[in-house]
Amino acid sequence: MKRNFGFTLLEILVAISIIVLLSSLGLASYVKFNRRQIVEQSTAKIVSELRLAQSFAANQQKPESGCLTLNGYFFNVDDDGVSYWISPDCSPLLVEKTKEGLVSGVIMTGFSKIEFNVLGRGVKFFDGKTQLTVSNGAGYSKTISVGEAGDIKIN
Repeated sequence: MKRNFGFTLLEILVAISIIVLLSSLGLASYVKFNRRQIVEQSTAKIVSELRLAQSFAANQQKPESGCLTLNGYFFNVDDDGVSYWISPDCSPLLVEKTKEGLVSGVIMTGFSKIEFNVLGRGVKFFDGKTQLTVSNGAGYSKTISVGEAGDIKIN
């Protein structure tokens, strides 16, 4: 009797099917993880920028040109919910800002403008909202809360 060494077509198809199934499950988990990380990183970036504006105000750091009286620093969210900028509240009024954007697919909703006042005199909320939600289209979001005293928390 002759022994055959090798695999049958059915055995090869079953092995390939198992590999494809496991790969697709791994890919789906990776995509979900990646989307969550993009929101996490965007939230960390925004919190860092909020703390930068707060630090500028607390240290009374005036812009290099033309600011006689510094009242604080604004954190502004653009109407599109994708970009934001920090600008000083000076007199005479300066239009100095550096616009930053988020990763594609991530948007911000909540407050549109807050001001960190100089010398730790708290925060001024222009639209009555104290939270900013960072989210993607896949249902994952993080909320940044700013307290009246200037405390910044991620929920």
